[in-house]
Amino acid sequence: FITVRQQIMIFTLRGILRDGSDVDKPSGALKFFTRTFTVVPKADDKMAIVNDELMLTPISQERFEKYNEQLRKMTEVVS
Repeated sequence: FITVRQQIMIFTLRGILRDGSDVDKPSGALKFFTRTFTVVPKADDKMAIVNDELMLTPISQERFEKYNEQLRKMTEVVS
């Protein structure tokens, strides 16, 4: 998701991660994340993040498979 206007830009990153004590465990629980940034221009060609929202949720096997299928489809389009 990306929105760009002259004075504001909003974009979202989505993905899957292992959190906390599960980071070093290959079989650790996976979580789905969505992180949305709101950015505005500043002087001297700089930008400032004025809002940063993070959402972490457990991910079901069904959602994990759907997410991987979406990634495969995007990779095919780019290739």
